[in-house]
Amino acid sequence: MFNASTFGRRWNPFSKQFRDALIDMASTVAELASVQSQVMAMIAKQSRVQDEPYFYAKITGHAGGISCARWEYSWIEVIPSTSTGTCSNTDYDNLSGGRTGTDNAYNVWESANSNSVAYGFSVTGTGSGQWFLAASPFSAMEFKPVPTNTIVMMRTVLAPNTDRVRFEFCAPNPIDGECEEV
Repeated sequence: MFNASTFGRRWNPFSKQFRDALIDMASTVAELASVQSQVMAMIAKQSRVQDEPYFYAKITGHAGGISCARWEYSWIEVIPSTSTGTCSNTDYDNLSGGRTGTDNAYNVWESANSNSVAYGFSVTGTGSGQWFLAASPFSAMEFKPVPTNTIVMMRTVLAPNTDRVRFEFCAPNPIDGECEEV
């Protein structure tokens, strides 16, 4: 290895000692560059949200919706079936050994909902998970969670600077009921 006294006061740029020292310096610089790129990759990995490609999932239930018009969904990973297009509810099969989640998937379309607004509409809650549009003649219209057995494109999201993984999908919430007579 080279150091400040490698060449002494005089040095010969054509000597073997000088060439060996240059080779050592080049090796050290290359090692430092490699370490630096590894450190930068680790920093980038920690500070970004890592998303995975989408996968198919079937909504199997929901919980929440008590304090605001948002729900947490349970689900199971599914794959396309060979019987697509038959209207027999078998277009997707549960993936054997696939991922599942219990009340840990979130509908991104519900993310701006609150205890008074859902999809930009004024809503009122019953305190038992039911949400109704507040404006007449629509006050009998119920804003509901995504139905069970709905097939969605699910993805995993790793929150920045944490090890917390959550599952997200996008699907419309049904608004069901009859308009009031005016």
